[in-house]
Amino acid sequence: MESKKQGLIILAILFCAVALYLAIRVSTEGDEGRIRRVIYAGVLAVEKGDALRCISFVSTSYADPYGNDKASLFKVIMQVFRDFKSFKIDIKKIRIETEEAGGQAEISFKCYFKKPGQDQFYYDTGRLKVSLRKEEGRWRVNSMEYQGAKELESLFSQGVA
Repeated sequence: MESKKQGLIILAILFCAVALYLAIRVSTEGDEGRIRRVIYAGVLAVEKGDALRCISFVSTSYADPYGNDKASLFKVIMQVFRDFKSFKIDIKKIRIETEEAGGQAEISFKCYFKKPGQDQFYYDTGRLKVSLRKEEGRWRVNSMEYQGAKELESLFSQGVA
């Protein structure tokens, strides 16, 4: 009985130490780290096919070179998830620059995906230029420009229609 109690105390101490470490890490993390977390959370949302989670990272004032706002971008995301399945994204390089209330990120990636009803994987080696801004203490995507496969790029410009 006594060893069980000691085990629980040790487990509680370990849990508190990990929680304290994570709290300190998050509170001392700089803007570049926070932007990096947003990017990787977005990647996970895409890989899961979660359109609502994807759009949660987008600013209400979103506007891109293709003429999309947040609502039309959501339609684009939904169309991508209808036209393509089984996403796996490998980020090759991220370059981030931050300012007081804004930031820029260039993301080079390789995205693997399938077309519905096919077993063959396709891939796109692309790049995103992302503009971010702080809103309510969180970094959100304010604009995005995609460079990669023409088939996928055309989906962005169709979002306006």
